Amino acid sequence: MNFAAHKQFFCILGLAILSLNCVNREKKNDTMSQQIISWFLASGSNSSCVEYYIQENLCLKTPVAISEKCSNAELGRFQNGIQPTNLQTREVLEELLHCWSKCNSGFYLNYSSSGSCSFETEADYVNAKRSTNSGLLWRQCQSNCNTGADTAYPKLHGISTTTTYWPYP
Repeated sequence: MNFAAHKQFFCILGLAILSLNCVNREKKNDTMSQQIISWFLASGSNSSCVEYYIQENLCLKTPVAISEKCSNAELGRFQNGIQPTNLQTREVLEELLHCWSKCNSGFYLNYSSSGSCSFETEADYVNAKRSTNSGLLWRQCQSNCNTGADTAYPKLHGISTTTTYWPYP
């Protein structure tokens, strides 16, 4: 990872910690400590996956471990879900993770505007994204990412994925 990438990673990490500290004041101190420790342990992780991980956990009372979301096996699963196969590159995967992060952030902002975005389980969170009115924007955003229709992410042009709302089954 070059200097600029390290700088970008730590800027994102700092902003995420700061925003989570402001947003999650109601969470237990040990949960916040677990998140911070996870992020530091993942400092060697792909920065786009760390961004995705942070956005994915904004609405969970107990965060999913970063080792679960950003493992080589999970990144491989994501990458292998990209079609056509000539677009199954880390560069395209990173762009896809950035796009998904934008969708999750949008869901968080939209859902939080009408109440607390705080789910007990990841399954409850995924269900809310798929079935609530707040999830409409998420579903459209996710579909645009997974079909290459979001022009803000030119590397995704021409892709398709295993399901419309992938990475969720």
